Formats: sequence, structure tokens, C-alpha cells
Amino acid sequence: VEVFLEEDQKHQNDTMRSNFSVAVPNDLQIVELVEPLSLNEHGKSSDNLKLKIANRGLNDVSDAMVSLEIRDLANQVIYTDTGAVEVASFQDVILILDSVDFNTVGDYYVRAINLWSEESLPSSNDTLETTYVVRYSKDIDVVEHREVLDNEQLFLLSEVKPRIFIANNGLDSMEDVALEVNIKNEGNNIVFSDTLRITVLRAYEGVELTSIRSFVATEPGEFTMQTRLLNTDDFSLNNSLSTTFEVVLRYDAEASMARLPTEDTALRILTVYQPQIEIANNGALDLTGVLIQCRVSVEGTEIYSDLQTVQLNATEFATVLFDSTLSYHIKSADALAEFICLYSQDEVRENDTLRVNFKFIESLGIDELFYGTVKVYPNPFYQSFGI
Repeated sequence: VEVFLEEDQKHQNDTMRSNFSVAVPNDLQIVELVEPLSLNEHGKSSDNLKLKIANRGLNDVSDAMVSLEIRDLANQVIYTDTGAVEVASFQDVILILDSVDFNTVGDYYVRAINLWSEESLPSSNDTLETTYVVRYSKDIDVVEHREVLDNEQLFLLSEVKPRIFIANNGLDSMEDVALEVNIKNEGNNIVFSDTLRITVLRAYEGVELTSIRSFVATEPGEFTMQTRLLNTDDFSLNNSLSTTFEVVLRYDAEASMARLPTEDTALRILTVYQPQIEIANNGALDLTGVLIQCRVSVEGTEIYSDLQTVQLNATEFATVLFDSTLSYHIKSADALAEFICLYSQDEVRENDTLRVNFKFIESLGIDELFYGTVKVYPNPFYQSFGI
């Protein structure tokens, strides 16, 4: 209400304001969930569930029923109860229901419904939907290896610094958090080890820790990265993480098997042969322009040399045929064939060369004849053969 008078000499008291509301006869409202709190420590004592109920109607309320249901993260009902409300007009009351426990960590969804049939104007205030969580007091979770990822492939001689993401799922901050990181090879030998630390990790925070040391993949094979928490917390099942990764070759031409000559074989003198070698690409990438050399020596003197070029797809095998001019004229038991892969980017030099010892002989024939009893049937016979 405002009064205006032009000659008024004191305007401070010319206006008066007063609040009022328009109420309906029956208006029961569910205001909030009082207990449990939004955050609850795992294992704390069970307590009665409590709802704050408000009567915003003109009439007193008696025996108005309110139901409550709790579901877990899997949408399974874990709690139900119903209570009767009595509350005077424009007053609040705490409805106390059956107790609820805090023995299982998780997220919980609460739904409370006003079932009073005499409600004058049903509205959204008749239903309350809210949540609460149960958490450990101290709970560090080793979440993920971000460098190197699970099942990742690294090329030989790659250099990486392990990165691990951890989270504090507990209600309390954790101080001086320490992680031990180990990398093991196929023989279960530790080839990398480090300890990562953070001074304080607050509740519900996550952090990525990176090693200042580098792991260099110096050998191919399968590796295991293992990380474990060195602190003690309330939940040990998420305190460690183990993942695997593979170190593969990019380029590796292998002189895998001699086709001709083979180890300890005998070649005839004055006969022409074509040396052959099987080459394997053990790498993950294709090989182009690989030079394969064949050298043959007798008693240390080279008598043959040839060079061929091959292309090999990843993981492919191929037989390389050299020039058909290998021959020698003198009998010798000391002959050596060398097959050599010449590729500048080859990452494994140990399998680039294959050496085969063999010999040159005068001819193939019978060294000795053993005489024995010979039975001929039918007798007489009119056919013969000679050696």
C-alpha cells in the first residue's frame, strides 16, 4: 500500500508491504531426505531413514501415507517402507521409517511418494527423487595404464615413459600416495621398475602420474606392466593393475633355411649347381630392395659369389634362387656356403647370415660290396642287370 501526498515532508512511512499466500485446503509436500546423507562412509552404523514432510494446506493432516523405495545401481529394489504422517497446518514434521545399512559401497536412488488421497491439488511436490552414495573412507583405485595401453604393439627400440591414471574414490584425502611400476618380459624378469608418488590426492580427484624414467624395448616379445599401490587403504581389490603389450620388429630379414647346399651334403665335382636359400620377413612392415648374397669358398678360397634382390611382405617367406654357375673340379671336404641378408634398416643382425658346411666328391658310387648267398628263382633264368 502506498500513500502519496505532495506536501508530505516524511516519505519514509508512505509505503507498507505485507506478504500473504494463497493456500488450498489439503497440501502435503515431501521436502527432503534428511537421513541418509548424500555421502556415507562404508560400514557406519545403521540408522532410521528420515523424511522432512511439510503441510502447506489450510487443514491439519492425519494418517496420510507416504511410501519410500531405494534401488541400487543395477536397478534392484533394496528397501521399501511406508509411514503415516500427522502434521498441523503450515507445520513441518520428520517422518521416521525403518533403518537402512551402509555395508555395500555404491550409488543408491531414492523415490518417496505422497499417497494421501485427500490431496487438493496433486503436484510435483508429492514425489521426491534423490540419491545418496556409500563410499570407503580410504580408497585409491589404480584405474588405467595410459602408456603403454593394454594389448598395444610397440616397435623394437621404442622409448616410452609409463603413465598411470589413479583416482581417489574414498571420502578422505590420501597423503604421500606411492605406486610401484614394474615391466616384465616373457621370462618373468623385471626389465623396468620405478616408484611414482603424489603428495596429496583429495577425495573424488583423479591424477595421471608419469615416470621420469624411460622403458626401451630392446627385445621383441610379450611384456607385462604391473602397477600396485604401496599405501594401505580400505579396499584392496582395486589397488593393482596388470596389462600386457607386445614388442614387434619393424624390419627383420632372416636367412632362415638353406635349400642348396644343405648342411653336410655332398656335391659332385665338375657338376653345375644353383644355390637356394629361404628368406623370412619376421617384421611387421614390408621389405623392399633387400639384397641377398651367396658366397661359396673351398678351403678358404672363394669360388662363387652372387647377389639377388627380393621384396617381402610382412611375415612372408620366399625362396631366393642364385645364378646356376656353382661348380668345382677338385674333391674337397672343406666347403662353405654363406648366405647373407644385406638390409640397412634390419633390426636383428644375428639372423642375417647362415653358414652351411658341405663337401665336393668325385662321383656317386658303391664304396664296398658285401658278398652273400644269392638265391635265384626260377632256375635257370635268362635275364640279368648290372650296376
